[in-house]
Amino acid sequence: MTPERRRAAIAALAEAMFDLEPGDRRSVEPTNHFGGGVYARELFVGQGTLVVGAIHKRENLLMLIQGEATVYTAEAGAIRIKAPKIMVSPPGVQRVAYGHTDCIFVSVLAVGEERDVAKIEQEFTAKDWSDPEVAHFASALIEEAA
Repeated sequence: MTPERRRAAIAALAEAMFDLEPGDRRSVEPTNHFGGGVYARELFVGQGTLVVGAIHKRENLLMLIQGEATVYTAEAGAIRIKAPKIMVSPPGVQRVAYGHTDCIFVSVLAVGEERDVAKIEQEFTAKDWSDPEVAHFASALIEEAA
């Protein structure tokens, strides 16, 4: 499957998950940590849980500090990972993660003195691929697939 088709599949999955009835979906809420100009967003993903992440505008670190999961991206397809695992996440990445066991993921972002999570999310993530800060990544995937 081409990166472009994988990106479209992730978008379709995210849309389908938002269409689920509230009783049919789990809420996965982050725990927020700040220190030294860094924001660490900790996310517990229970065994059997599927999570679609945001589209990232900026490079960040992703750590799996507990558990085993399959992570799917348009760029790499599906990769099974086991804690402890630290990865550099380039800009333009959106992930789907499935917890084979209970997992704890931590994303680390350089945010300076900002502590407002809503502002951080606006600065570091895009709602969709039409955002001008990430649209060129989608175009690059299309060119790569051609």
